[in-house]
Amino acid sequence: ARFILLGQSEGGMLAARYHNAELEARLDARVISAWSCEHNYFVTSAAGTRICEGRCRRSTPVLNIVGSEDEYFSSRNFSVASRVVAASSSSSSPVSSRFGLDALRGHSHRGAALEGHCLAAIRRGGFSSASAAV
Repeated sequence: ARFILLGQSEGGMLAARYHNAELEARLDARVISAWSCEHNYFVTSAAGTRICEGRCRRSTPVLNIVGSEDEYFSSRNFSVASRVVAASSSSSSPVSSRFGLDALRGHSHRGAALEGHCLAAIRRGGFSSASAAV
């Protein structure tokens, strides 16, 4: 049997980052929905944005689907990811405790430029058949 790995939101992060050699051999595509593959409050370092930890076949098609108004991962200033990045330089921000920023101390998001999709991660990964739809 062949498989398509699809994940939505937190599952999108899993579909993007997960690698298993046995699954990879049978994988026809990877669909990442409602996650941006960016250094945000879901991952503690830029290394966590690598699709399949950089270990999967570059020929496996990757499709990223994310809304431009996504309340968690869009690049818009109202998204949780944008507010966490903005608050990371201010410990007095009301966003700090509301979104658990205190738990992220030491994991700098300063200067992070959010795009709100996986295209940069796809390009860095060298995938030959991939796209991001916003």
